[in-house]
Amino acid sequence: MQPGFDLRIRSMKKALAEVVLPAVDSGNMAAIEQLQLVIGSLNLLQDQIDYAHWFEIVDGRSMIMLAEKVADASGKPLGGAVDAAIVSVRDVGTRHDVTLTQIREANYALRESMTEAVNGILANANPDLAKTISRIVVDMAEDQTGRERAFVAGTGFDVFPHSLKSIPEALAASPAA
Repeated sequence: MQPGFDLRIRSMKKALAEVVLPAVDSGNMAAIEQLQLVIGSLNLLQDQIDYAHWFEIVDGRSMIMLAEKVADASGKPLGGAVDAAIVSVRDVGTRHDVTLTQIREANYALRESMTEAVNGILANANPDLAKTISRIVVDMAEDQTGRERAFVAGTGFDVFPHSLKSIPEALAASPAA
């Protein structure tokens, strides 16, 4: 039987906190700080691991929705690199034999091609179209930021923690979920 990720992460945190940390010279503040950062990172990873695949799938679907909305608003297909990237995101998002890294890379390629496409549209757009496209992008960015804030909430660095959703709430609330 394969031990689960949660058990392995808990075991690493316990070993670091109960065995390694007490063995570190108390005068070596840099080593203690780094060890506490590693333990904190393991805590964050433990919070995120069950949702990493879901996060990437929602991220890809959100980028596809953005592409569709921008194409509708501009009145023409985005074509080329965007269409190829959408095909790739849809492909990796429906297969069982892909890694999380492959999904993330497909999402990144779509994000990059969308950046180029939107910049190209905005460079030649009339003010009304530019405003419409900008609003679409900002709305998508707000949704994305909410998911990202939830995903890293465990760091405790959020300026507005009262407005945070849990990771599953943020993912389920996304229009792309």
